[in-house]
Amino acid sequence: GMGRFAQGFFACESPVQQREMFSVSADDCFKIHMDWAHWYRVDPKLVMAFLRRSGETVRWLEQKGMRFTLKKCWPNQNAVWHIPEGGGNAYLKVVREICDSHGVQFIYRCSAKKLLQDEAGAVCGAEAEDENGQVFSVRARQVILATGGFGGSTELLEELCPSYDPEIPIEDTNRFNTGDGIRMARAVGAATAKSVPILYGGHWIDSGMTPRSMVMLPVTTDPATVWLDCDGRRFCDESAFYADFAANGLRHKYTFALFDESIRERLEVDGPTLGGEAPGHKKDVKGNPGLGAAF
Repeated sequence: GMGRFAQGFFACESPVQQREMFSVSADDCFKIHMDWAHWYRVDPKLVMAFLRRSGETVRWLEQKGMRFTLKKCWPNQNAVWHIPEGGGNAYLKVVREICDSHGVQFIYRCSAKKLLQDEAGAVCGAEAEDENGQVFSVRARQVILATGGFGGSTELLEELCPSYDPEIPIEDTNRFNTGDGIRMARAVGAATAKSVPILYGGHWIDSGMTPRSMVMLPVTTDPATVWLDCDGRRFCDESAFYADFAANGLRHKYTFALFDESIRERLEVDGPTLGGEAPGHKKDVKGNPGLGAAF
């Protein structure tokens, strides 16, 4: 699945942070998250449970043999991004081995079609269809819907997202998520929010996802650039995160990153200020070669 492409995940109070002498407490992260959400339609107990268990999850994975590199996603952010050595494949390998040792069965090349309910109305399994069109049922005490969002469904976007604008790109991976799990849950009576926020594409290149635009992308996110709207006005702090960029920039539909040759040269030689690399970047290659040719 898409887990193979995962770059890393969030965690606080982890052993990796402790070894690197970073103090990132669950309480501090809780306040940041709740303030950002304005305490609106957010379950505080659920948020805190997630934060408390995140560091324990890293410790558990390290006990299983995984190793992590700690990075910041953004210059003004705490070091909370835990990148596993070997990427998402390494994580899936460890989890697969654990599941195999407990006799967990995996069924591939099939899609869930609907949830099953018992006489009392409780969900007790799912009905699925394999690649040959054969329908079968799986019974279970617990059912987890992990189908992702619905960025690939124009119907659900128009229904649930008042801010949806088809002219503004949404995060690219969302096109594969058609809301199957949400549809199945609604079919058995699950409640859905009346208004769902969208994570728009943030910094992106107008030409779309091409090899050339991938090389150019780090320039648009660099905090040394100047971000302007269509009227030539700055609209956001250039060290802001994706969500802040999108929230301020989406009302303009198009924005611009202003930079000079010295910034371009620095990015090509030293790599992005953010500490990450362009998609497909080779770890043994320093900087961002080919950036000058792309422009």
